[in-house]
Amino acid sequence: MGIDLNEGIEDHKLVLQYNQWKKGVQAYLASISFVDDYVGVILDELENSNYAKNTIVMLWGDHGYLGLKFLSFDAYAATAIVLGVCSYLISEEKTALYLGVLFTLFSPAIFALGGVATTDIFLFLFWSLCLLGYIKFLKTKDERWFYLIALGVGFGVLTKLSIILFPLSVLIYFAVSEYRIYFRSVTLYKAMLVALTLGLPILIWNYQNDWVSIQHEFGHLVSDNPTTNPEVLFFTLLITIPPRDSGISLNLRLPSHHVEDLVGSNSETDLDEPDQL
Repeated sequence: MGIDLNEGIEDHKLVLQYNQWKKGVQAYLASISFVDDYVGVILDELENSNYAKNTIVMLWGDHGYLGLKFLSFDAYAATAIVLGVCSYLISEEKTALYLGVLFTLFSPAIFALGGVATTDIFLFLFWSLCLLGYIKFLKTKDERWFYLIALGVGFGVLTKLSIILFPLSVLIYFAVSEYRIYFRSVTLYKAMLVALTLGLPILIWNYQNDWVSIQHEFGHLVSDNPTTNPEVLFFTLLITIPPRDSGISLNLRLPSHHVEDLVGSNSETDLDEPDQL
């Protein structure tokens, strides 16, 4: 059983009470320097050993964990707001905005899969930003919304590679629908370049480390106990295919005129001609 040497008094108060602030900061920085030096020694020895290519080193600090938890709550709230806005854009009803926020805040998926103390919540945030950009594009046919999708994908890749399922499903839908004309869009490829640039650190790191995280993701699909990644792709496809073509209405049961406002008519001539290559 531990003993409270401070008798319930916080360290910060004791430091101030006995005028030890300067020495306290000095000791704190010295401990960081000490740990940093010996982490370097360990990594040097690992690099010179036979285990350098198949060892992952993880460093964890309590302050980083606390920061992650606080930022996670911010991302959690932002995700709920963005998805609420997405619901409103689809139905154009204020009730949908409130329901979208509430359903997200109390979603079992958020709590069970991501929680608010892991980086998965940031994946949800960037995924929801991608969805917002996609809905805005479908409603306005304004290609500049591709850039919001690119930002969501680029930053999302830094969080988790599974974000790639979103643009993949969009491109698959474009390829088999009248939206294929946007493959001639300069803006689409500029947006792809933005996403690639933002995700470049992950590509560089994987290149230097035998593509370990990419192999890990593929390992989910080919292992003896495959995960639900194929199902995730399937449901992502359902979400990104407009209700007119999928035969279902996602999130809400929409009146027909709202569906028409979201996805336009069936005619290819209703699509604005993209900025061509």
